[in-house]
Amino acid sequence: MRSWRLAQVLFLALSGTVSVAAQQQSAPELFPVARDGKHGYIDCTGRIVIPLDYDGAKDFHEGFAAVNAGGKWGFLDPDGKRVVEPQFAEILGFFSEGVAAVRVGEKWGYADRSGKLVIEPRFDWAWQFSGGIAPVEREGKYGYIGKDGQIVIPTEFDSAEPFSGDLGVVKRAGKYGYISKDGKLVTPIEFEHAWRFSEGLALVQVDEKYGFLDVHGQLVIPTQFFFADLGGFSEGLAEVITVNYELHYIDKSGKTVLNFGDDWRRNSLTPLTRISVLGGWPKFSEGLATVPKGDLWGFIDHSGKFVIEPRYASAQYFINGLAAVSVWKKKGRDHTNTWGYVDKTGKMAIPPQFESAGWFRGCLADVEMGDKTGYVDRSGKIVWAASKPPKPKQ
Repeated sequence: MRSWRLAQVLFLALSGTVSVAAQQQSAPELFPVARDGKHGYIDCTGRIVIPLDYDGAKDFHEGFAAVNAGGKWGFLDPDGKRVVEPQFAEILGFFSEGVAAVRVGEKWGYADRSGKLVIEPRFDWAWQFSGGIAPVEREGKYGYIGKDGQIVIPTEFDSAEPFSGDLGVVKRAGKYGYISKDGKLVTPIEFEHAWRFSEGLALVQVDEKYGFLDVHGQLVIPTQFFFADLGGFSEGLAEVITVNYELHYIDKSGKTVLNFGDDWRRNSLTPLTRISVLGGWPKFSEGLATVPKGDLWGFIDHSGKFVIEPRYASAQYFINGLAAVSVWKKKGRDHTNTWGYVDKTGKMAIPPQFESAGWFRGCLADVEMGDKTGYVDRSGKIVWAASKPPKPKQ
């Protein structure tokens, strides 16, 4: 079941429901760092505010962060106080609706913010609560429990996702469908793939084509596209690739409002890489979206006009007024993809200098530079840098 559990994490990451979205909402001002195998937290200036005393440290979420001491996990508050002493073998990562999934021995249950086990560990896997219920696994099958720990939807599925809105995604015999909180199937379990809802619509795949359904389970945009942004709709639009390999933005009626033709196919990205990029980067955010023209990427507004001309080798979407972009730089006989940050006027706010660059979560963004990893602030100052951990031996 480990492969499916990894798929759950990747699913949420690609759909933008955990990493970027949650980080943007919570705007953390403390960031996990590591040096010489020990972990702690810095503030926006790079000052260590929680000492590097831990064996592991995760991001803050809803005012708490999971830390590891001596192989056991607990929670800290922003003052560094251990609100839940390290005692669990594993923690899902953050509190959701007041509880966190924790592992004791080989079984999963849920603890509240005092560390008290409010749902006894008896599941083979447990996920986050959403809308008062959470998916769990027992003997290789998935269902849902309520906040009292009782099964509310039987464990009869091959997988189950946290609810988004009033519906959850379940899988049986290799196909996906949507279920309501009372356990009734809102759609047949017939889709090749199905994703969480975004702005009231969910992406589905049938016969290797993509379309969208509404919260009533009705297919409101037929499965007709070669591909679609796995994040779904953002700011009322979704990016799709038609069967003629044209790059379109459609509205929620399925009507094409922006058509960029097949010019994207001449981009240096291979089609497979392009599909990978579609899983996370091209979408409208803060009024702008990334679009390729020829071999380069730029940013358009909702009218389709390029407000930042295509001049980047690659580009992420905007978060908190800045977007990571890359340019090709010569390095000896080769060229390397180097990342910096651009503002919404097109000005290079932080010159390209990084091997990789993440989104700004509040005041800092995570970056990589040679053999180091660290954080950069919005002025471009590297406030923290430490050697990358050694790669695990094969």
